[in-house]
This record gives sequence, C-alpha cells and structure tokens, in this order.
Amino acid sequence: MKNFGNELCAAMAKMGTGDYVAAHNNLAAKIDYLEHQANETTIDTMADYVKAYKLKGVVSSLYCYLVNNKTDSDRASYIEGVLGNKLYKFVKHYHKLTPDQRLFARYACWRTRFTSDNFVKVGTMLYKGGLLRVNDKGRYFVVGLHYAVGDNVFGVNRRTGQEHRLTVKTVNFQAFPISFQDSRKTFLDTLPVKTLEPLYDETCFDNYKGCVKPISLPRKEWNKIREQN
Repeated sequence: MKNFGNELCAAMAKMGTGDYVAAHNNLAAKIDYLEHQANETTIDTMADYVKAYKLKGVVSSLYCYLVNNKTDSDRASYIEGVLGNKLYKFVKHYHKLTPDQRLFARYACWRTRFTSDNFVKVGTMLYKGGLLRVNDKGRYFVVGLHYAVGDNVFGVNRRTGQEHRLTVKTVNFQAFPISFQDSRKTFLDTLPVKTLEPLYDETCFDNYKGCVKPISLPRKEWNKIREQN
C-alpha cells in the first residue's frame, strides 16, 4: 500500500520514495547516536548554531517520517526539543541590545510615526549598532529583535471569550521590515548597510501563521522617542 506521506516528503526532498524510506530507516537505526549528539551539543558561536540547526533539521525530518509511518516518535521528538531549546537560547541572546537600541528598533518597525518624524537620528543609532540590513530588492530591515511567531492553532481568552492565534517560539534569526520605507529610504540609501544574511528570516508583523504581532509602544516610551525627532 502506498504511503502518501512518504511520497509527499520524498518529493519535497527531491528524492525517490525508495531512497527517502531507506535514508530515514537508516536514521532511525542511529537514534542513539542522534540523541548523544544533541545532548553533547553546545552553541557558543555562529558556526555551532549552523551545525546544530542542520542536525535539528535531520531530526525533524526523521520525526515526520516516524509519525507518517505510525512508528514510535517520542525519542525523535525529545531530541528535537533538546536541540530546539539550545538553538532558541543562542538566537534569543545573540544580539545584546541596549534599552535605547531595543526601543528605537521597535520604533523603526512601528506602524505609526510622529508627524515630526526625523529618522536620521534613529537610523544612525541602529546603523552604528549593526542592526540594519538590506535585501537584494533594496528593502531595509532591523535585526536584533526576537519574538514568538503565530501558529496555526487558536485559543480562547478565558476573560473575554474571544478566539486568538497562539504563538510559538522560533529558533530562526528574524529580520523585520522597517515601516514607512518610501520616506525613510532616501536616508537609508546613504548608509553602507550590510546585505541581509541567508540565516535571517524576513518576518512580517501581522496576525498570520509565521508572523509576529504588530509592535505596540506604550505612551511612556513616546517622550524618549520624541527626543530623537
């Protein structure tokens, strides 16, 4: 009997179904080794991160294979969790932002701006902090912030009874688009901004799966921002 899960995953991996099954059976036979590698993994550098990220991808693929074939997947889930926690901690603390850097990074992504908006001071601070990037289409991003992303699962607020999208932690580096790019681009184009690295995910602010809830700035932070405008 055909296993459409195997066929779909094999196609996505650009492999023949037989090769896909054989490769994952081989991985399943090495589950002890994979668990040992996960437990011994330490992530102190970007090179460590890349290596651990690839290992997590292998384990994630094995987990999906075991689930699709109705085989015990608990150990694969555990191993993926171990790697995920280590990757998350590294990503979360990779950029050590000062309070001002964090505030102005958030302001740069805010969907509102002051009528006296002068992005030169804010943009200069972010540039000097190494927090600006530009992609191959000329769009500018802020890096250094890290938030949970929307899941495809919903929950219900106990107090209001309203349904809301649940969020999950991510182990990916995030790059957030700067708002009001049409007016701010003139200044940003004068800076030698780094090209966005492949490790960063271009992450939107919206109420969709894989997106981050829109930035909200409390009124008490407004005065601090106005000082830079």
